[in-house]
Amino acid sequence: MKWGNLGIALLGAITWPLITLQCIFLVAFDRPFSLEKEGRNLSGKWALLYSALAVLGIVALKMTGHGIVVTNLLMQDSNLAWTAASILFISAALWGVFRCIPQVRLNCGNFLKKCDWKFLTLSVFIWVAVKIFLKIHTNEEFFSSSSIFALQILLRPLKYPLISFVGHVAFYGILPILVAFTFRNFVKAFVNRSVGFALIFALLMVFALDSESRHLATLIPLLLLPLGEVLNSWELKKYQIFSLVEIQLLLSHFYLPINSENILSEMEAANWTGEAAQRYLMNFGAYMSLESYLLWLGISVLAILACYGILKIQSKRKMRFPDGGEQF
Repeated sequence: MKWGNLGIALLGAITWPLITLQCIFLVAFDRPFSLEKEGRNLSGKWALLYSALAVLGIVALKMTGHGIVVTNLLMQDSNLAWTAASILFISAALWGVFRCIPQVRLNCGNFLKKCDWKFLTLSVFIWVAVKIFLKIHTNEEFFSSSSIFALQILLRPLKYPLISFVGHVAFYGILPILVAFTFRNFVKAFVNRSVGFALIFALLMVFALDSESRHLATLIPLLLLPLGEVLNSWELKKYQIFSLVEIQLLLSHFYLPINSENILSEMEAANWTGEAAQRYLMNFGAYMSLESYLLWLGISVLAILACYGILKIQSKRKMRFPDGGEQF
């Protein structure tokens, strides 16, 4: 498994570096660490960090004459009302998220001893070597800009309120809804596995802010394991599982063909908000037109209500672990 991960990490270094980072985290940091004995969670005040960074980012770009970057990232002229509402909704959502994430304590001595330094060193060396090789043998357009990508994660959620969540529902169906419903136990099932999983969870939280949901794709397989553990502990009935699958199939919109009469002309004319073009671009978050956003916002609300009704969630549902213990 170790050398198989190293081979995948090498492929990722060439195609999608996030895969390389995942492989390094999972293998080099595969030891678990303990949660705080008191069971304390992070403070919701951390949510203010995103708001501060987003506001500072917009102000800095505007004052330095790079306001066009904001327009390009949002794919529309910035709107103060939409931006303020988006910051408010995201801050409220992050406040709840942080209050569900447990604090962890790490014994540095044990961590240093148990970390697979040989694998870590070899992986990083190969990663850097591949990057240098590609830098030498490719042009400047081969690598995307890291600063633009960071700004994209930071600012694209501000296009419309909760557009990232709406975009995730459009791309992944009920998956983000199930994660939201099970979040407290989902976090513990994720973080308890190892330090590597905890680091990947941090990556998941950062990339989940990005409204372009496809960037989360390589993290989805790792997300399914802890989510499956939580749902399995709920002992769902067959009709509940069948109903959830039906909703997922409906949300996949496989029955809505992308090819339509005017899609070619709209794409060639860069008319991204056209009805035909939106059949494709509505799946990519920031590319949503206002009409597509409102449509999927409504669909998301209906899907949440449907899933809630199917699961009949209780206010305090316990998760039973294989050892017979219980955790909230």
